[in-house]
Parts: sequence; C-alpha cells; structure tokens
Amino acid sequence: MLNGTRKKMDKKSIYLLFLSVLAVWTLIRNFLYHGAPLNSIMYYEKTGYFTDFFEVLATSSDRSAYLNMNLQYPPLSILIMKALLTFIPLDMSGTKDSIFALRATQEGLMLFVLCFMFCIFIMFAMICKNLKIGKRELVSFFLFFSTPMIFLVNRGNTLVFAAIFVMVFLFGYNSQKAYIRELSYIALAIAFNIKVVPCILGFLLLKDKKYKEAVRCAVYAIVILLVTFLFFDSPIDSMKNFFGSLFLWGGAMSGDLVKSTDIATTLRRLFIVASGTEDVLYMYALCKRIAKVIIVGSFVSAFLSKKRYISIAVWATVMVAFSEMSFAYNYVYLLAPFVIFLNEATFDNIGDYVMAAGYTLIWGSFTSNTEMIELMFDVDMQNYLYTQLPIALLGIGALMILLYGICDAFKISVGYVKRQHKRIARNSRLGSEVIDY
Repeated sequence: MLNGTRKKMDKKSIYLLFLSVLAVWTLIRNFLYHGAPLNSIMYYEKTGYFTDFFEVLATSSDRSAYLNMNLQYPPLSILIMKALLTFIPLDMSGTKDSIFALRATQEGLMLFVLCFMFCIFIMFAMICKNLKIGKRELVSFFLFFSTPMIFLVNRGNTLVFAAIFVMVFLFGYNSQKAYIRELSYIALAIAFNIKVVPCILGFLLLKDKKYKEAVRCAVYAIVILLVTFLFFDSPIDSMKNFFGSLFLWGGAMSGDLVKSTDIATTLRRLFIVASGTEDVLYMYALCKRIAKVIIVGSFVSAFLSKKRYISIAVWATVMVAFSEMSFAYNYVYLLAPFVIFLNEATFDNIGDYVMAAGYTLIWGSFTSNTEMIELMFDVDMQNYLYTQLPIALLGIGALMILLYGICDAFKISVGYVKRQHKRIARNSRLGSEVIDY
C-alpha cells in the first residue's frame, strides 16, 4: 500500500515539475527575446495596463454611479474601492474622478501595487495551507507565471477580491468544523456581491444535499446586496439599473477574438485555424450553438459525478468560460479547483490525465513561439496565432475539462443502466424459478 502511495505521489511530482519547467523556459525565452513572449500574454492595447482597477477606483467616488452609467460592478466591489480611495491624499481630490489621472500618480500606483501584493500573498498562503501533497514551492512558482495570473495583474481586475472569497468557500464548505463551513457560506455570498458569477458554485451545496446551508448562503448574499445598495443614491433605481446592465456588455462584445476565452470563441478559433479560412458570421453562430450544448451538458454532468474534484472543476470552469465576457483573468477562479484536484486525484485512470492536460493548458506558462508558428503555419495564420495562442490555450483547457465531465457522467449513466438491466434480469430469473417450483 505504501509503495502504491509513493508511486501516485511521484506522478504528481513529475507533473508539477513539468509545469515548473515550462515557467523556467518562459523566463529564459523572455530573456533571450527581450520580453516579446511575455508581451504576447498581456493586453493588446499598450495603454490598457491596470485600467480595470483604476476604473472602479474612479467610479467609487460617485454615489450616483448606477444612475449615470451602465455598471456591471456589484455595489460591494465599488464600496471596497471606495475604502481604498481613502488612501489617496485629500489634496489630490481633483484626480479622483479620472482613471488615467489616478493611474499617473505615485500614490495611485503604490495603492495598486500594495493592494495586489497583499491579495496575491493571501491567495498563495491559502494554496500552501491547503495543498496536501507537498511541493508547495513548485506550485507557487509556476502559478505565479501563468497566463491568468499575469493577465490579472496586467489589467488590475477587481476579480482578485472575489477569487480570494471563492477560495475560502471551496477550501472550507466541506470542513468538519461548523464555524469554518459557516464562514465559507458567507465567503461565497461576498464573492457573489463582488463578481456575481461565483453563485454557480452554490450548486455544490445542492449536490451534497445541504439545502438549509444553501438557503442560508442565499440569504447572506441577498442581505449583503440590499445593504450595500443603501450607500448609493436612489437604492431601488440603482438596483434596477444594475440588473438591467448585467448582460449589456456581453451582447456588445460578441466574443472578441482578441480577448475572449469563452467556449464559443474557443471553438471559433479552432475552426479558423483548422479550416484556414477567414472568420465568417455563420461559423460563430454554429460555435455558439455547440458551446451551449457543451455548457448545459457539463453543468448537468457535474451533478452525476461521484468525485468531488470533478464536480468542482466542471462548475468552476462553466463559471469562467460560459460568458462572452470571459477573459484570461477569469481563470484565476480555478486556483482552488486545481489545488483540490492535486489533493484528490489518484492519477490511476485516463480521466485524471485528461483533466491534468486541461489544467496544464491553463496553468502552464505558455507564450507565443514565433519560430514554431513560422514553421507550422502559412503567412496569413502566423500573425493571428502569435497574438491568439496564449489566450486560445486557456479556452482549449477549459473545453477539455468540460468534455471530460460530460464523458464521466455518460460513463456513470451507462454503468447505472447496465446494473439496472442486470437486476431486472436477475429478478426475472428468480421469478421463473419460483413459478417452475
């Protein structure tokens, strides 16, 4: 038994070492090519650095923000930034309503740096505390240089706050200690009030038949939402405008090939590369229909899975990859699912290797390799792939996890049908024997 355990641990160690080697190789390539590989990961607009952070920071000074703008940020995220805005000196109040003016100041940049340093420290501290297989240094090393983490810092998105509370929930909702479980439900409610989509993870409570806990979690979320709107002008009208604008930007973006990492856009990229043709409208319409089938199928399949880490991975991936507003930094939500996978996967079946491959495309340090692209593709595809490859790999990794979730559920369903068939056949034979007797 001990030897078997060592063998499984060795497989995980090799896997983690491989991801660390990718990170080292990325650093070497950045040294050799003067930062060009890293540039292929970052936001395509060179003036777009840290913009998300300073956009919310500037907005937070306006109590009537929901009445004047189509804001998708829930009120709690704006209140957090309003609290951070108090660290800006009063004599700079004239710059508080300008994104670029705030970003151009020493105080604004230091606030951003310290805030993100603190948040990333908390995230990696939780990873080290909850990773049970050792190799914490390797995991922390390659995760820091992954595309989602680099893009998160590059944009300065407030998702970093929600990601921390998502980690608290996923690491704590199954705890044996009652107070930790309760804190995890509150954490999920807070995550919802920062970035809405984490509510999908609440289905983990329903899957485990924790109905009372799910209701309490929902009550926490509603109470926080209602209370936080009281800090804005005309709370009821502000709330109406907020919910009305939730899907406005998603429809306008329509799966941006440069930035989006959702399943539909990923399929669209794959079709473009495989066919060698230009992007056409009917292709994207077809990809959206296929993506809906995959999203719905995988969402349902997570209820059927017998392994906790598969259900967590599938629902978390649905959370980050279903929307056309899904960008590279959204994949930071998969930090906790990845750690849980490392803790619970046995690597003794092909499914674990498929999930490991999916996570590799997400957490591996991949940048565009100009030489390889020039060797494998024609001139028309080269420039496209150079700017798309790191982002596209995230979507492909998510697609692999979702498809494996569907396959796992199908396997379980087939096994159940076979067992039922055998039981019916056995009962029929017993009935025949009784009649004959």
